[in-house]
Amino acid sequence: MKKSILLLLLLSSFGLGLQAQKLADKRTARDLELSAPEQELKAGQSYEIPVTAANLGMVQGFQFSIFIDPTVAELTGIEGGILKEDNFGFFPKNGLITSSWNVASPLPKEKLNEVLFTLKINSRKDIPLSKILGLQSRPTAMEAYTTNDEQVGISLNFKSAAKQGDKALLFQNSPNPFSEETVITFYLPAAAKATLVVRNVEGKVLFRTQGDFGKGQQQFVLKQSDIKTSGVMNYTLETTNFTETKKMVVVAK
Repeated sequence: MKKSILLLLLLSSFGLGLQAQKLADKRTARDLELSAPEQELKAGQSYEIPVTAANLGMVQGFQFSIFIDPTVAELTGIEGGILKEDNFGFFPKNGLITSSWNVASPLPKEKLNEVLFTLKINSRKDIPLSKILGLQSRPTAMEAYTTNDEQVGISLNFKSAAKQGDKALLFQNSPNPFSEETVITFYLPAAAKATLVVRNVEGKVLFRTQGDFGKGQQQFVLKQSDIKTSGVMNYTLETTNFTETKKMVVVAK
């Protein structure tokens, strides 16, 4: 596409805000459902927002545009998960990201709970994430295709504490696989001491760390130098009344 045409499309999308979220309200049970953890953003703070899709296995491809109000928050980056760098167009000045993804065959079940991608933002105001982030169909039309070649819609849902049943959550690390460092994001319904334990497939403890965290979305940053090995591993989040384990892959440098 010529630059002049692309610029016009970007300008036309700029300022639409979350009006495009109305498109996502035309939902059916077969829609591709993207999810992000709801949280109260604070002015001057940076956030990493993992986006997942619980029913990703039903589709063979999708495309959409993401809009985040640039007057309220700055897009500073996007980190791949299941989707990779070449699946995105990144236009931070306009608060816009375009995305397109497809696969030749359905993803294996063990991949379906992994993070699609992680948005990186700096907030300029105190505001809920759901008030500034949404999907739209310009410049990239918002649509998904099932494994039966049926066109379906796409929605973006926000997992608030109430919707979660106010329970702790552990998200898939991002990026995964990784060779230098990865971010392990989790949600706490109340302030608590949290412990992260990394084990190899034989159960040997390779790394352990803990900290005191407040209520809401939190994270550990894990470096390859912390575990000093590569391969398939398990990481476990432990609190007084919560324990969950997920797999990750460390690639040798």
